[in-house]
Amino acid sequence: MKSSKREWRGIHHSWSFSPQTFRWSGEMISGINFLPIATNMRAWMLQQGQLSLMSFEHSREKGGLTNPYTKSGITLSLIMASVIDHSYAYAQNIETSHNALDSEIERLRIYNELLLYSARLIEVVVKQLLYCTQIP
Repeated sequence: MKSSKREWRGIHHSWSFSPQTFRWSGEMISGINFLPIATNMRAWMLQQGQLSLMSFEHSREKGGLTNPYTKSGITLSLIMASVIDHSYAYAQNIETSHNALDSEIERLRIYNELLLYSARLIEVVVKQLLYCTQIP
């Protein structure tokens, strides 16, 4: 007789925050060593916020971000924003000079860039989180 309950075979590994999770100013914690790139991207797409730049205030000397994936994440979010802007402009601009083949090639290029940069942005956010995680 089969049980109606699902048998879970996976396990949940214990984890904790690593020392790199926090930004330090001397011996004091000055913040978390994580930039919410996905949250910023969502706010930007809803036209409710700005995308981050790596500014002087984020420098390592002033208790700034030391997560090695932050700079890549910021760069990828800016590239993704550019691709989104371009896709919107292309959808709104009806050019009579493009034939059907050129239009389809451009549509595929934009689609592939959106797909590529979406995956890369997710990857860098996950890496940023893993950098802050310690699995014993």
